[in-house]
Amino acid sequence: MGTAKNKGGFRGAVGAPSLIMIFIIIALTAFATLSVVSANADRKLSAGAAEYTKQYYAADAEAEELYGEVFILGWRVYYDWEADGSQDFNQRLEKALTADKRWTFSLPEENETDAAIVSYAVAINDDSELQVSLLVERKENGITFTKIKWQARNSNELEYPGDILNLL
Repeated sequence: MGTAKNKGGFRGAVGAPSLIMIFIIIALTAFATLSVVSANADRKLSAGAAEYTKQYYAADAEAEELYGEVFILGWRVYYDWEADGSQDFNQRLEKALTADKRWTFSLPEENETDAAIVSYAVAINDDSELQVSLLVERKENGITFTKIKWQARNSNELEYPGDILNLL
């Protein structure tokens, strides 16, 4: 009696767990592959962000040096103007600033008599630049420098392909 085989029983118990195990292994392999691809993309993004940050702060340091030059130049113009007063302060400042092609000179919209806007740009990389605008004002006892704009901007215009996908 102990040697009799069970002929009417369910035999699928051995194959189903094997199939489930194979599907689990395939799923784990797919998730592992996606994880590696995602980690590689994150690494590239982080490296790009680190490189841009390094370039930005190098441009920022250069912009600060130029700010220092404008500061010194502005005070020299002020003391020269105060000494003889023969020319308008803005004319002297414009003459001193336009001698160097690194920055531009303009008057504010309010057209204040003793105020000027000095602007310049420092390249961050091939695609962007740091744009700076300073308001230089002559006061009774000196001059003031106010940062109007200190902003990273894209220096290249975006190019759109001629065949734009029409979604409607």
